[in-house]
Amino acid sequence: MTDEKIIQELGFEKSPDNTKQEVVANVRSIINNRLMLLVDEMLTDSQREEFYTVSEASGEEKARHWLDINVVNTDELYESLLQDYINEKRS
Repeated sequence: MTDEKIIQELGFEKSPDNTKQEVVANVRSIINNRLMLLVDEMLTDSQREEFYTVSEASGEEKARHWLDINVVNTDELYESLLQDYINEKRS
């Protein structure tokens, strides 16, 4: 989901640009935290150890690629969590 779509979905279209940027940054931070918590619950102990090794040695991009291959498609999960969050805020 694009930043513009997040702003629209949450009803911030008429807000000042700096407010829009803060909203998007906060939403993306919340979703990233939820994603990492959920992924952590999905990992076995050995997968978790391997994930942290990859993450520390190779950085976030390679760690996310590792997750995509070994556990779950993180992009799809991220979008699902984002949509759930937006639905929460609308209700």
